[in-house]
Amino acid sequence: MAHVLQSNTNVFGSAIGAVSNAVVSVLKSVGKFFEILMVANSRADQLEKMNNLTDVELATKYGINRDQIVAYVFRDKIF
Repeated sequence: MAHVLQSNTNVFGSAIGAVSNAVVSVLKSVGKFFEILMVANSRADQLEKMNNLTDVELATKYGINRDQIVAYVFRDKIF
């Protein structure tokens, strides 16, 4: 009898563990989504800020031309 009770407890514990893992997985995915969203927003802000500069300011501050802004902002992603 004790063996059956132990078996049922393990099944219940396994089910709880599976649900817990699923919840953690979903929360990690949501967190990753918001991380990507924040990075995209910060890059958009940087693009807008740099587009508002004059050509002289771009050349002085960043050493780039206007047509190089996107490459500069995404330089860590461009191979």
